[in-house]
Amino acid sequence: MARPLLPCSPLAWSILAWSILVWPRGAAASPPVDLTVDITGLSGTEGHLLVSVFDSSGTWLKTAAHAERLPLSGPNMTVMFRGLPVGEYAVGVIHDRNDNRELDMAWLPLPHPAEPTGASNDPRPLLGPPSWSDARFSLTTTHQLTIVMQD
Repeated sequence: MARPLLPCSPLAWSILAWSILVWPRGAAASPPVDLTVDITGLSGTEGHLLVSVFDSSGTWLKTAAHAERLPLSGPNMTVMFRGLPVGEYAVGVIHDRNDNRELDMAWLPLPHPAEPTGASNDPRPLLGPPSWSDARFSLTTTHQLTIVMQD
């Protein structure tokens, strides 16, 4: 009589087959989500609004993962970023009054932005730019946030 390859009872084979059928095949990719950014406290209509979405501390305020440049249309504006992967993000905003596509600085008495700025979570650092940890948020579902510009 031939010996079975793996000696198991029918019950053991049933449990093995069931576990193969229902065992998770790895984490399913989360569907992309939308981020709506409401920006308030804008003054004037000159220049453009630069809205940047950053996806890591290493790229924060250096290289945006997503960005929009929009003409100002009033004291409040809304920008939507569609189809972002689930993850950690931070948003930075500049009112580029002179349209040079960068943040101008005033150096005296202490270095500070010469144009209005804002960031997610509305951090208000005493010196220097806001930190990634102060501005970051988790994006797991469609999300809306408000940024109040600081002049």
